[in-house]
Amino acid sequence: MRFLNETNGLSEIRSLLANTDEATLVVAFWGRGAIDALGLDKQWKSLRIVCNLDSGACNPAEVRRLRLLKGDIDVRTDWRLHGKVYLTQEGVVMGSSNASGNGLAVEGAALKAWAEANIYSKDVAFLEEVNIWCRERIENSLTVTDEALALAQDAWDLRIRSTPPLGGLTTDFLEAVRRQPGHPALANVKVIRWATAISTEAVAFQSEAIEADHSLKGTELYEGWGTKIAPDDWLVDFDVSRTSPKFTGFWHVVHVDGDNDVVFARRHDFLAIPTLGRLTIRKGDRDALGKRVRDLPGPSPHVVEAIFPISDLVD
Repeated sequence: MRFLNETNGLSEIRSLLANTDEATLVVAFWGRGAIDALGLDKQWKSLRIVCNLDSGACNPAEVRRLRLLKGDIDVRTDWRLHGKVYLTQEGVVMGSSNASGNGLAVEGAALKAWAEANIYSKDVAFLEEVNIWCRERIENSLTVTDEALALAQDAWDLRIRSTPPLGGLTTDFLEAVRRQPGHPALANVKVIRWATAISTEAVAFQSEAIEADHSLKGTELYEGWGTKIAPDDWLVDFDVSRTSPKFTGFWHVVHVDGDNDVVFARRHDFLAIPTLGRLTIRKGDRDALGKRVRDLPGPSPHVVEAIFPISDLVD
């Protein structure tokens, strides 16, 4: 019996699977790149896989690929499963490592793996005990169907935005972006640059809309941004109408009126990002960010107004 961590665990599992054409993988969570990382893309005499598709932590695209592997393949799901067991006739690896390119189902974290703990064993009596447990999980699981994958896709799309951030929690927004610029929760955070005030027609429409819907009271208006701004977006706003860019605040989009091409947003002193928490930007960083936003080229030589993804601005 040997102890395996996040450094040697994946290589040991891959080696175990490379020397057999029969395996049982009762592993709860599967992320992007698992098939390639584990070396599963080959001819199998028997490959039994049980995952936890109901959890929302399995990438449906990877599970679809599992079903298309060559040979006798059986892919099943067990809503109770949380274990991670890689079993062959020669040995077993079991512990905390899920199946993906970095031993995690949390995607986008490939550069910084979690600390994993696993054991490897080829003890005959121990293998039989593990085999009994795996058979029980198979018997209590269901075959993965197209319908199940469609439902899992919705769960995955919601779950992926709430994956834990790398490096622990922080209140510094730019630090959170630096740690993990590809975090899905950052997709709706946009840096906006403008210099033109809204039209008198838009001002009149704003008053009418607030009178008709009191939930819009306290909001301000953005005009003429088309589909670049969506409901629930967070806008890091800079007014560049003067020599020095001015940070006006963090604005949460509460309503978009596509017919009139206006956006209603409410100002906050922080960004409230799912999983990441309440975040702010230090003044020095705001000043540096404003200067960079001001100097970036716009969509055309005569148009100042522009929107930039936050990950493109932070380095």
